[in-house]
Amino acid sequence: MESHDNYKGRSFFFPTLKEQGKNSDYKLVKLSDEGDDPKILRNAIFRFLLRTAMLNIHKSAERTPYSMLIHTAGRVNDHEKDQQDVQKTLGVLSNQTSAKFNKYAEELLKLSSKLISEYHLDYTDIQLVKFVINNIGKSEVLVINHKNDSGNVKRSCEPKALFTFAIGGNIVSRGLTFENLLTFFFSRNVKGKLQQNTYIQRARMFGNRPYSRYFELCVPESLLEDWADCFQDHELSLRLAKAGVYQHIQGKRTSVVDGGAIDKQNVTVENSERPIGEKFLLNTELENRLLKANEKNPIQFIKELKSSGLLEDEHFPSPLVAYLEEVSEEDPNSIYFVLRSVKGEAVLQNIERYSDPDVDTKNIFRPRGGIIHAMLNKRIEYETYSHFILPIKNAAGEARLMYKPKIGKKIIRNLKAHSLTV
Repeated sequence: MESHDNYKGRSFFFPTLKEQGKNSDYKLVKLSDEGDDPKILRNAIFRFLLRTAMLNIHKSAERTPYSMLIHTAGRVNDHEKDQQDVQKTLGVLSNQTSAKFNKYAEELLKLSSKLISEYHLDYTDIQLVKFVINNIGKSEVLVINHKNDSGNVKRSCEPKALFTFAIGGNIVSRGLTFENLLTFFFSRNVKGKLQQNTYIQRARMFGNRPYSRYFELCVPESLLEDWADCFQDHELSLRLAKAGVYQHIQGKRTSVVDGGAIDKQNVTVENSERPIGEKFLLNTELENRLLKANEKNPIQFIKELKSSGLLEDEHFPSPLVAYLEEVSEEDPNSIYFVLRSVKGEAVLQNIERYSDPDVDTKNIFRPRGGIIHAMLNKRIEYETYSHFILPIKNAAGEARLMYKPKIGKKIIRNLKAHSLTV
């Protein structure tokens, strides 16, 4: 079933293809991974107020309330601090005798002028700022992370106040739908691993967004990259499941779900660096061909190895070939075969080079992964390519292929980030 034209989902907010990126006209503002400067939140509040004004100021416009969701780390004191910061900002704008009123008005005028130019509007900066000041009393600040917050949750999801602010942490990972959400602001970065199920649920900007060009996502860059990887790992897991391979894919900074939620008898969990299919006997012809893999179109090279009988489908499953063909459609050369260099000569990596006690030389596998990343560390290829295939062998004359995607950075490159004005 096709989504509604106004529905904006994963391909809009996390575009893997350049063509998808061209259609992603929302405003991405990258926040610093460190620190919590209150001016950054205040500035985002100002932009939200002004964009709400832009959508409502026209005489023929139907007065529509919009919301700004402020996602905290989930601790009560975080909610309280953000609530106080929002209320202080609104309090100053509501009181023209405040010592900070003129300063805030000047900041609004500067931002207003910038937004008018960006959106090619006919209004003046004074008109937009006057709309905000005259209507600032139509604001509501709601905390939505307590047990008794059901009323606040409803008013946050279905805003009635012109300027609605919703502040919450863990509850945002539940199945909430925020109508008329205009700004999603992450006030703090995430500590530890991102859980795919949680962060797919936290994509609150997905939905019916006919006003998407006015939508703003404010997020630390490292979180945005990990978030993008969550979606890509989840997508790969679904593709494999459709082919009868029940494996969840996760990365160094992401996890699927809590360990107790996985049916370990029927489903395995692999790191984003993972074996591709079964191991195979390595003969001279196949080894020589693998050493020249990067001289050809990588997808075509894989198909040639399979059609010539040097590899079988069990060694490189067709669903993964189809997946790579799709995600590298615009640039087939985004795939890179990882080889070791010895005195300037390409050689296949050998699993016996790793001395970890848990390394499985028989199955040519390193459970904690990291082989591809270590081999390419500080090499330009790691920044240039998005998909990595590693041919690796053991001393018994066997080999296998391993795969690592690195889609997060590519998605970031496909998005146009907007400068952060403080």
